[in-house]
Amino acid sequence: MGSGTGDATATGGGSGAGDAPVTANGSRLVGFHWTKVHGDDDPDEPHGHNAIGEVYVVGVDPSEQGGGLGRTLTLAGLAHLRARGLPQVMLYVDEDNASAIRLYESLGFTRWDVDVMYRHV
Repeated sequence: MGSGTGDATATGGGSGAGDAPVTANGSRLVGFHWTKVHGDDDPDEPHGHNAIGEVYVVGVDPSEQGGGLGRTLTLAGLAHLRARGLPQVMLYVDEDNASAIRLYESLGFTRWDVDVMYRHV
């Protein structure tokens, strides 16, 4: 971790949702990865495709950024999704988040689709 705050521990989410909070010295949350399953396994929200894993949110305390914690958390979440039998994973990332895009591309993610919320004209 970036600032050398001591030992880190990861705990899995009790709900099976895949979130993995990480604390430094057992007291301060420094990062987490929240995963989801997106797809046809939810009768209340049909998506028209087979279930796919989703990197929903990866968060790292700004004081810990740059030390590889985001990569570690992302890999842990991907392993969790793979263990659930999900062969594919998707994510959304804002185009202004260059460091996240570099991370995801280095892990083998490629651009699949682009959603435009608004465009300055």
